[in-house]
Amino acid sequence: MGIDANLGVRLELLGAPQAQRGATPVKLSRKAWALLAYLAVQRAMQHRRALCDLLFSSSNDPREALRWHISYIRRHLGPHILLNQGDAIQLGQRCDVDCAQFEHILSRPVEEIATPNLQDAAALVRGEFAEHLALDDAPEFDLWLLGQRARYRSLRVRVLDELIQRATASRNWQQALRYATALTHHEPLMERGHMHQMRILAAMGQREAALDQFDRARALLRRELGVSPSAELIQLRDALAHQRSAALASIEPAVDPINSLANYRHRRAEQLFAAAAYTEALIELERAYALYAAHSATAGEANCLRLMAQVHLTRGQPALALPRLQQARELYRENHDQSSEAWCLSALAQVHLQSGDMAATFAQLNQAIAIAKQACNDVVLARAQFIHAVAWQAVRNVVNLRAAATDGLAAAQRAHDPVLAGRCSYMLAGALWMERRWDELEANVRNGLAEAQSRNDAWLVAWYVQNMGRLALVKNQPAEAVKWFDQAFAMRQDSGEFASTTLDLAWRARAHLANGQVASALEDATEATSRLDALAVFPYPWEAQHVSMAHAEALAAAGQAAPARKALKRAHDALMQFVAPLPADLRACCLGYFLNRHITRAFERGVIEPLRLT
Repeated sequence: MGIDANLGVRLELLGAPQAQRGATPVKLSRKAWALLAYLAVQRAMQHRRALCDLLFSSSNDPREALRWHISYIRRHLGPHILLNQGDAIQLGQRCDVDCAQFEHILSRPVEEIATPNLQDAAALVRGEFAEHLALDDAPEFDLWLLGQRARYRSLRVRVLDELIQRATASRNWQQALRYATALTHHEPLMERGHMHQMRILAAMGQREAALDQFDRARALLRRELGVSPSAELIQLRDALAHQRSAALASIEPAVDPINSLANYRHRRAEQLFAAAAYTEALIELERAYALYAAHSATAGEANCLRLMAQVHLTRGQPALALPRLQQARELYRENHDQSSEAWCLSALAQVHLQSGDMAATFAQLNQAIAIAKQACNDVVLARAQFIHAVAWQAVRNVVNLRAAATDGLAAAQRAHDPVLAGRCSYMLAGALWMERRWDELEANVRNGLAEAQSRNDAWLVAWYVQNMGRLALVKNQPAEAVKWFDQAFAMRQDSGEFASTTLDLAWRARAHLANGQVASALEDATEATSRLDALAVFPYPWEAQHVSMAHAEALAAAGQAAPARKALKRAHDALMQFVAPLPADLRACCLGYFLNRHITRAFERGVIEPLRLT
């Protein structure tokens, strides 16, 4: 049976997305909801090419993917839900959308809007805009969604605040309390809502309930942000406790200053990032970003965006990091903040590094280092030199690796930044690994691991732990190596560093192989390859060949000659693809690295043997 074209469509986006056709609920895919949400907010005609770039850039055929989703939406919601005009589309006029109603009501300042209309606006909001909707394969849309959530959150706070003030002025305490409770529910860390509730409860003669509300607010602030209530909130509590009615009347709920909420959230996100709690860090950053955006605090917005990008880079998601870095850099340039722009340049270099574009990597790093030196900013300089060292490690140039890491370490020490100092010290361990100076490497790794553990630097601890596993293989202790690789894998699995787990699994496969456990080696190597295939961009392309080579070694040991040769070819192809764009001297340097020689020799001889580190 076909869909009745006369039935109206209702889309609700101010909360978890919901759709109705007539009286019937309709379920839609996440990508369909993303397209509808964008068209619902933009309203005007949108060119198909722009929609392809926004939502389907990762598809093999973006225009076909867009056409399929347009057809899918029309099948479920009716032929008139989307209108065509040349090469552009828009949402049809018969579609009723809650966010459009909300914005129509708020087309004037809230002070000029009639109370019934404001109440209608408040009733439309069930939660965050497009709550729980996210697309990992569409970073530009994800960034747009972040901005829209910040905008609607700010509008919701203004509506509820105005309704509270009007109900309070008319002494309609029950209504005032209902809106104050809604404000606290939507923004639990915003002290203004708690202050409203305390004043209203006191006016209703519920002084104990008002004091209980203070206790809840204090506990929440301590648990979520690690801070104490503001002086104003404490002053209001004291006035209530001592029944000072005159003082109570004089304490007005102040708009939360950015430093009392957004900065706390941002600092909390930094703490979570350091503890490798990346998902929780992103949630805090989104909230902080919304507060900064609501106050047009562009410096705060930029700082949130760049830490979001850092989280994505750490998790091996350069495509998600790129648009955030680009937007942060533009904001820093608007604010004439050269040092922060240099930080963004070094992070953009890291994006290029993770995709294997070494020419762009070195160009942006050189620019970032020059700006950092000119600005005398040792923190930015240390970070840029750390990434510089990683880039030199990628092309296996140990001399330049050591020089960049040494310069970065000196800058970090001048800036008294132990985290950056630890990262630069770790790169010096990388130089020792490349030179196969095992005794010096072991001393460096053990000291570095202890220091990283003392700072709770979970990211660095995981890398040192993996190095301990490699050293155990050097010392012919495969069972001990397996334990270290187990620990590194578990740490990365818990933190969401999915990409880095591929290397942990590849090395653990080699440890199993050295221990005579061929089945376990093949299982780990196969899983590592599967994870490698699941990544759109492998974050360490100069290591991708080693994952494939570990798989080839395990397959050969299991007697699977044909699949082993296929895995070897894949390893060799990945290596040749990486070195092809390099200048001749760097290409020779990279191919001379002992792990890469292991691949080229096996490919030339047609004989696959287990890796020997000594």
